[in-house]
Amino acid sequence: MERLSRRIITLDLLRGYFLWVILVDHIYRFPGFFEIFTGKGLLWASAADGFFIESGILVGIIRGREVRAGNFKLAWKRLWLRSLLLYAWSVGLTLLFTFLAWWLSGVPGIKPGAEHIPVLQLLWKTLTFQYSYGWTDFLPYYTVYMVISPLALWLMSKKQAWLVILAALIAWFYRGHNPFLAWEALFFIGLTAGYYFSEWESFWQKITISAQRWLRWSIAGLAAGILVTNVVVKHFYGYEGGWLTFWFDKWTVAPGHLIVGLIWFAGLYLLVRGLEPIMTKITGWFLLPAGRNSLATYIFQSFIIVGVNLLWPYPSNNFWTNFSINLVAIVVVWLFTYFYNHWRKIRHLSVSGVT
Repeated sequence: MERLSRRIITLDLLRGYFLWVILVDHIYRFPGFFEIFTGKGLLWASAADGFFIESGILVGIIRGREVRAGNFKLAWKRLWLRSLLLYAWSVGLTLLFTFLAWWLSGVPGIKPGAEHIPVLQLLWKTLTFQYSYGWTDFLPYYTVYMVISPLALWLMSKKQAWLVILAALIAWFYRGHNPFLAWEALFFIGLTAGYYFSEWESFWQKITISAQRWLRWSIAGLAAGILVTNVVVKHFYGYEGGWLTFWFDKWTVAPGHLIVGLIWFAGLYLLVRGLEPIMTKITGWFLLPAGRNSLATYIFQSFIIVGVNLLWPYPSNNFWTNFSINLVAIVVVWLFTYFYNHWRKIRHLSVSGVT
């Protein structure tokens, strides 16, 4: 969710892709063509996994660079300011969507789960993250992870990265049904990888082209093989229940879900990085505006999801109806990301004194 001084286009492309998958899956109007690219949120891992991993990677790269340069206090300050911004948005959106649910109580299309409690109690539970509601579910998690991230970066600067991974895995092991402990493993594994990103890049450049090609296609092939297996198993055994829930439950980030999420992200990253020029040329116009403005896109699309559910509250099995709803939502959000990205560029030039 930050701006790189030397952008890694692949990360922008992937982040844009994850955001579009999250939008379509949250609208949940299937069959409608787009499930080919999203899996309807019912696969062994999801776009949310990739988003958490990449968010950690970017924190590791950007703030890790500052820590390595001896600017730990600067990294700490920026992470906590980011956390404060996410906290404000999380609290504000939860209250806004809850009040909307109260106002439209009984109207079809309103997301279930809004608590009907006294305002002061609602405010306290929202401020303390005991309650979250709406379509920006992950903002509270990022808020907490950003607060903890300076400690993780400090440990890495002391060559204690193993402690970060160990702590993340122990917290994940005792997660139970606590979503903060469930998703943090993906974020902090990503953060560790991001902190050592330059070392990974250096290693990659030192090996031969044939070795690069073999690694890229082996990991991407493994990811694709798991995906095909996933589709076959889901077709014959359904989507949940028994061993499937134990190993691949999304909300508790079950063991299989965690492993598959990491493998799929690695496979996607290596594949897109190897094809970055052509991927940028073909999909950049669509993916990059969202990928470079992820927080704004994530927040804006939450309002679009609410609007879609209010306008078309009842699911349809008609392919063309669902396709049209998804397409309209995608176009509206894309237009927002395009013009928002354009506005940010103009604002940056203006602040820099170029215009």
